[in-house]
Parts: sequence; C-alpha cells; structure tokens
Amino acid sequence: MPRESLIIAIDLLPIRPIRNVISHVADITTEKCRSIVRKEMQGSKADVVLCDGAPNIGASYDKDSYEQNEIVLLSLRCATEHLIKGGTFCTKVYRSADYNSLMWVLNQLFKSVSAVKVR
Repeated sequence: MPRESLIIAIDLLPIRPIRNVISHVADITTEKCRSIVRKEMQGSKADVVLCDGAPNIGASYDKDSYEQNEIVLLSLRCATEHLIKGGTFCTKVYRSADYNSLMWVLNQLFKSVSAVKVR
C-alpha cells in the first residue's frame, strides 16, 4: 500500500506492531468493533476490505463452514459500510452447502466476483 494509506487491522489477539498500521484487539462480530472502525475511518472510505478471519476449527466441517460464513457476512457488512464505489472486498470462503448462496449475495453487491481455490 502507498505509505500514506490508512491501514486498520482488527484481530481477536494482539497484532505485533507494523509500521503505519493501526491495530485493535476486537471481535468483528460486535458493534463495539464496528464503532472502532467508524472512529478510525473518520468518514473516509476504504479502497480495500480484507477479511482473513476464520473460526476455531473443530470436529464438524458443517459447523466450521457455518461459522466461517457468519464471519464472511459480518465482514461484508463492514465492507458495504466502508468501501468506496468500485472498492475491493477479499475474504476466505469455505466450500459448503451454503457456498452458492453466499456467492449469489456477493454477486449482488459487486460488479466482479472471483473464487480462487488455494491449498
């Protein structure tokens, strides 16, 4: 990112300091976290919203994928609030029974949606 970019990082655990990055320990599923982001953004709009969040993986893929979809939808909520028109939203999505529905939602909100499988 260009040096003058505003970069805000949110995680459940402390993030080691990164130059020119504002980090907060918060849960993206909460209103408190959304309030923190609004305050940091000061009415500005983001070029990119990136969500690398994932649930703690357990014994049930169905439960894990459901929780991952929840994280995606909550980060999408943040993206729709803070992205500039034509901005980029990047997230990880689990392939599950809800995958096509989630992709449909993303296609309603963005001009271009790409899915990339990474191993």
